[in-house]
Amino acid sequence: ARCLGPANLGLSGLVQATAQQASLAFNGGFDTVAVRRIAAERARARQITGIVVWFRGAGFLAVASLWVIATLLFAPERQRGPWLLGLPLLAGSAFTMLYAYQALERLPLQNAIVAALTVAAAAAYLLFFRPGMPAGADLVVLGSVAVVGLLASWAFARPLLRGLPTRPSGAEVRSLLREAWPYWVLAAAVWLYASVQLPVVALRVGRHDAGLYRAALSLSGVLELLFTSINSLLLPRFVEWHRDGLAVLWRRQRRLLALYAVLGLGALGVAVALMPHVLPRLLGPAFAGAVPLFTILAAARVVVFCGQIYSNGLAATGHDGRFLAASLAGVVVGLPGALLLTGPFGARGAAYAALAAEIVVVSMCYLFMRQVVSRAAT
Repeated sequence: ARCLGPANLGLSGLVQATAQQASLAFNGGFDTVAVRRIAAERARARQITGIVVWFRGAGFLAVASLWVIATLLFAPERQRGPWLLGLPLLAGSAFTMLYAYQALERLPLQNAIVAALTVAAAAAYLLFFRPGMPAGADLVVLGSVAVVGLLASWAFARPLLRGLPTRPSGAEVRSLLREAWPYWVLAAAVWLYASVQLPVVALRVGRHDAGLYRAALSLSGVLELLFTSINSLLLPRFVEWHRDGLAVLWRRQRRLLALYAVLGLGALGVAVALMPHVLPRLLGPAFAGAVPLFTILAAARVVVFCGQIYSNGLAATGHDGRFLAASLAGVVVGLPGALLLTGPFGARGAAYAALAAEIVVVSMCYLFMRQVVSRAAT
């Protein structure tokens, strides 16, 4: 951030957000369904993984071709390089094997790969970055990490799956799609309420403010990484607890909520207290405006952390439609909120819209889960 400055950091953030949006075209909604199926039928992990890989691979080739054409036709000449560097990010979304590690409860191995690559990326920034770096320099590092991460992930997944993913039949693809399509819509909905803010800020306020927003979002991502490493364990465990009955699952969820609230609020309090002193020194005075944005976005991360107890509960019990309904409610709040609030409040308005959307989604997931348990009890 110090070497790129807010404007170039904002451009890179826009490329990342657009790559995330474009990857929705081949998402398929498979992640949750694949975790659920592999956790229940571990002997078929290789076949289920093959369905996801082949479908997303074909979609990636189509989207990557359109990405290159659109970049050459519409991007300003000086920005074509950064936009083309979004291709490795698309590949990372297409060929990730995270769902297989999660379903097989081998996340420590996946996390070790991610940790090693994170250290490598940090070393690259420290060794090669200097003030005045060109736009897209950070995308070179991120793209390299994405490619190396995919190769390592696939190499370690091969013995877990007892071979490479197999090529599926059309019937197998259609079968998984019938179960997964609500999560495909869900992925689009989540992007529209949780990730659309940065492009809105870039287009409505400018690349400079988008850089501030991205800096705050990246730093709040420190909390998200901590929380995600915990929440990734939920779905397979919830599937097992559901077999013992909804009452057992609900009781364990309530216990988890109390623990999560203590962990989340404690981490948030420490982060908010430290950030006004750390952020300007870490990123430079040009990024001082990111401090209030961080406070809002970090609070949103805590809301998501606690809320995944109930969103994963809906997934584990097969109530995909209710999870989707909660996410669509978030879109109704998050997208219009970002568009309306960036006018009077700038980037801070987009952050408030993100927080409000997360609160709505989490509240509805809790109410839906309680309704499911109550009906089962009667």
